[in-house]
This record gives sequence, C-alpha cells and structure tokens, in this order.
Amino acid sequence: MSVLVVWTACIGILCLLNLLLTYGLIRKVRAMQSRHSAERPEVSFPVGAEVQEFSAVTTANDVLDRASFTSPTLIAFLSPDCEPCQAILPEFVAQASTRERPAVAVVLGSPDRAGQWAESLEEVCPVVIETPGAAMSAAFGIKGTPAVLTVENGRIVGTGLPVDARSGTGLTTE
Repeated sequence: MSVLVVWTACIGILCLLNLLLTYGLIRKVRAMQSRHSAERPEVSFPVGAEVQEFSAVTTANDVLDRASFTSPTLIAFLSPDCEPCQAILPEFVAQASTRERPAVAVVLGSPDRAGQWAESLEEVCPVVIETPGAAMSAAFGIKGTPAVLTVENGRIVGTGLPVDARSGTGLTTE
C-alpha cells in the first residue's frame, strides 16, 4: 500500500512540474509573439490615411490618379522577386477576376522582370509598372511588398485581401 501512495505522490509531483513548465513555455511564446508583431514594419500608410496626389500610366496607356478610385478599389503592390507576392498572386488574380470590385496591380521592379507579371495580370485588371518609390508607391506610402490595399474616395479603407466567402481565406482589416 505504501508503494501505491509513493507512486501516486510521484505522479502528482510530475504533473505539477509539467503544468509549471507548460505555463512557462506559454508565457515565453506569447512574449516572443508580441516582440515579433512589434517588429513587423508597416508596408503602407495605415487604414484611414489619405492617399497623396499622383499620376501613373497603365500598360494599356490609361492614366490613373487619386480621383480614379471613387468606389472601393483593390490595389496590390507586388514585386516579381518577392516570395510572399508570388504566394498571394493567385488569390489576388481570383479576387480581381470576379469583378465584384475594381482592381489595379502595381508591379514594382525593372521593366523586363515586371513585364512578365504584367502580361498575366493584364487579363484581369489594369497594371502599372514602376520602380519602387515612384509615383503610386510614394502616394500610398509603400515601404515593402506585398501590400494590398482597398481605396475609396482618396482614402485607404482596408488592407489585405478581402475574405473569400467561398473558402474563408484571405486577410482583411476593413
């Protein structure tokens, strides 16, 4: 009987030790997550910010400016050399091809590299090719890619891809 009591006490102590270690691990992971999210830089002006004046020409020679975006418009700033951009490209193309809301793709990079992406994107939305920091990038405060914004009446009203109602995927802070 005393052996049973000793084993039960040992198992109880091990369970308490396991609980304390798990609690400590959870605290450490949460601290790392908060540090990581604080270090994540903003890639554009925040939601609610006013878009600065600009003028840009699409690959179809249409002129876009701040006044072009009166209804909610999805604008994606992408770079062919950016792996996360390549990952969200299919979802952006799917969103743009639904025509539920207008979309514009801004491909950042050298004309030869950006031109390959522009050809595939032109099928679903207007495309602007520009170097980083040029007219549209500066007007939206783009500091990195991918940056997907929803703009209406000269203001940024959302960031990220709208949630796809069919699959539940996508990001949004609208």
